[in-house]
Amino acid sequence: MESRLGFAPLIYAGSNFANNYLEPDLAQYDLWIARWTHNPSAPPTSSNLGIWNDWAFWQWTDRWSVAGVAGNVDANVLDGTMQELMQYVVGADPSADFDGDGDTDGGDFLAWQRGLGISGGANPSDGDANWDGTVDVADLNVWQQQAGNVTAQGAIHAVPEPTTWLLSIGLLLFENMNSWLFFLSETPKNTAASDSIKRCHESRWLLRSGG
Repeated sequence: MESRLGFAPLIYAGSNFANNYLEPDLAQYDLWIARWTHNPSAPPTSSNLGIWNDWAFWQWTDRWSVAGVAGNVDANVLDGTMQELMQYVVGADPSADFDGDGDTDGGDFLAWQRGLGISGGANPSDGDANWDGTVDVADLNVWQQQAGNVTAQGAIHAVPEPTTWLLSIGLLLFENMNSWLFFLSETPKNTAASDSIKRCHESRWLLRSGG
């Protein structure tokens, strides 16, 4: 099968089958063990694995629930990272849709920008487009290829940084000048900004900002 399909199989088996019915040479392939302890903190032991020394996936229950799915479903645990998981996905192409909204745009660029410099254990939501566990220029290149006409510079201007800055509209009133001036102000999101009135000399300034 491996020579025909071009990739190694993943062996799924219950403990009884793994212990009694499989040839030792199959242990060269990763094991997906089905052992329903219904407790994710009680993983299989060596006595449950038969010819294997460890497991890659563990199906720990058949009684899990998922919103939108009627009835019970199986639940599984991976003994590894997101990058290792993607190695099992045949034909998984790099993706710069870091926020998972179905397109690649300025919001995804900001996700990459926030994650830039992560040197290990990064997830796609951190800005890791090529599943290598890091967030670097290679991931930005994927974003550039998939974002079409959106440029990095355009993304910076088009989409505000949601975790750091909140763009708020302020209204500045000069009573003595009897004129209006609208302006934009950047307010840190974690600052408790509130309506305030400031008086300066003979002019009254009304600054309204929201955080």
